[in-house]
Amino acid sequence: MNNIIANRKQNSNQIFNSKNKKERIYLGFCYQGKPSEVIEIISQKVNEYDLTKLIPLLRVEKKDKTKMGKRKKPEFYFFVAIEKGNDTQSERMYQEFQEKLLVLKYFKRNAFKSKGLSIFTHEQIKDMVAGKTYDVLDYTNPIPYETKSKENLVNDNPFEVDNISDNLSTDNNSKNYQKLLYWLSVVGSSSWQLFRKTCQILQLDNPARNLRKLKLLGHLETSADGQKIVVNSLTLVQIESNTEEKEFILCGQQNGKLINNLEKFGTVKIIEQPQKNAPSCIKFIPDNDIQLQEIIEQIKNNYYLQIYQAGLVSRKLADALPHWQEWYENLSSLQGIVTSLYEWRQFYGNIFVECLTPQKTGMYQMFQGTIKNSGDNLDLSSQKPIRTVFYDADTQCFKQGDWCGLRFLAMKAIQQEIVIKYDEISKRLAIPYTQRLPQLYERSLVLASGILPSYQKTEDKNIWLIYENISLNLLQTLANKLDLNWEEKRECMM
Repeated sequence: MNNIIANRKQNSNQIFNSKNKKERIYLGFCYQGKPSEVIEIISQKVNEYDLTKLIPLLRVEKKDKTKMGKRKKPEFYFFVAIEKGNDTQSERMYQEFQEKLLVLKYFKRNAFKSKGLSIFTHEQIKDMVAGKTYDVLDYTNPIPYETKSKENLVNDNPFEVDNISDNLSTDNNSKNYQKLLYWLSVVGSSSWQLFRKTCQILQLDNPARNLRKLKLLGHLETSADGQKIVVNSLTLVQIESNTEEKEFILCGQQNGKLINNLEKFGTVKIIEQPQKNAPSCIKFIPDNDIQLQEIIEQIKNNYYLQIYQAGLVSRKLADALPHWQEWYENLSSLQGIVTSLYEWRQFYGNIFVECLTPQKTGMYQMFQGTIKNSGDNLDLSSQKPIRTVFYDADTQCFKQGDWCGLRFLAMKAIQQEIVIKYDEISKRLAIPYTQRLPQLYERSLVLASGILPSYQKTEDKNIWLIYENISLNLLQTLANKLDLNWEEKRECMM
């Protein structure tokens, strides 16, 4: 093994003595086992050692499943992309790759017999790997190009316009989200099964996410088990304005006719959500000569709708929210879990890694257990978890909650700092996508504008959530409730 490593180090001269400043090559290896395991562990290690600029992706040999036979551990080739260059930083990262990754069992065998590394161009391997490319920054995450390097996030500036790319992909069915809200407004309440079926009819993917977005926007509430959905009454929610005019957003029950008739009483602005994947924000600015109570009475009499004025809901909600530790204690617990009956994956860094049973405090996925006598292990990468839970090792208790909330608890458990940036001039708040706040607390941020956060990708390939119209007071309140450390600066970030 030492001879192999020595020969491979000699190959580094071939890689970094190139005259080209930037060129992509592939290092080929052979492994017997599960491709999903190789992809997951290498992705985890690349992120852990902050080598994403050196190793942007993996390619795995495309196999003909009809010819694989009954071998439990098929043999396959995989290729690690290397962004080679002649700069000092590239050489440093490659040295770390040699010391931290090349010693793993997955790299013991070269793709073809050779004393050193097997080096290829894309042209040489493209027929072998036709199909899916595995971005090491996007293996288990629906939003691409995330990195967990704290230094990378701290030095990043999501508010600098020159560094921000276009928002990530938008939904082509934006009008159908409005139809979904109108349907809910008519029925008043729904079961989860009916809601999911309606989303399918309207060709709206991922009903669970749609439900979450409608809750963040203040349109509906759900029962503790998520099986019952109740639409909120029509409510005028005040938002903070930069002018003397009062501004409101509409939450809860609504329809097109009501929105059109609101124009009799003031200005109506229809603002599409950043990703066009939720009902539009309806902003209402009443005329100065019309009293708000008069408008409410007119709507009640003409449309037979119960309408409420709720004031600055985002501020009220933030003030009423509990400290995160109290919120955690009040999360519902799961009783009677026999851990040996399930397969488990633990949240590690930014991905889930297979483990025997929950032992350390953190976030876990539960999978239906295997039949022990079958001799086969369950390939968890192809299975959907029964549920995601948070395990407290001190109390040996399992807690359930929203996904982002459980991830927040996992970060608290390892004392991982959440990076927050704030532009006081534009009142915009930026939070890394991988550090999204629990749903209960994020809701107060969304209701400050009625607009879901936009997704912005910087040149450093970090994804940020950008929230609009966030006052300093609101931020301070949430920071105190969540124990978030931040510094106020006048230079577009904190």
